[in-house]
Amino acid sequence: MSMHAYDSFEGLPAVQGVDEDGPFRTGEYRSPRRAFDAETRKIPAERLTVTGDSSMSRSRGADKHRIAVAWVDCDLYESTVPVLDFLTTQLPDGAVLVFDDWFRFHGRPDGENSVHAANG
Repeated sequence: MSMHAYDSFEGLPAVQGVDEDGPFRTGEYRSPRRAFDAETRKIPAERLTVTGDSSMSRSRGADKHRIAVAWVDCDLYESTVPVLDFLTTQLPDGAVLVFDDWFRFHGRPDGENSVHAANG
């Protein structure tokens, strides 16, 4: 088993559209890569792939792996859509998909919990 992490380490992208009236701000949660490395230091290097860009399409070989557990912590609608598009073909039957911010927008019908249903 291996872990594939995707993060820009730049914090949240521009907050716009349906996310504008939410609690998040552009650049919030910015964290240096060294902080992530400190938290994951116990994972053997050969079992950890970190892509310093949240773009799934640019991840080398990411589309060749079946994903057993995906933890989605995108916070914003705009960030969540491409992640779910990527995961659509990667999650086999029985996989676990966890949303960190399921009720962040008080369960609004246009929050993170409705992204995939609204987009196909």
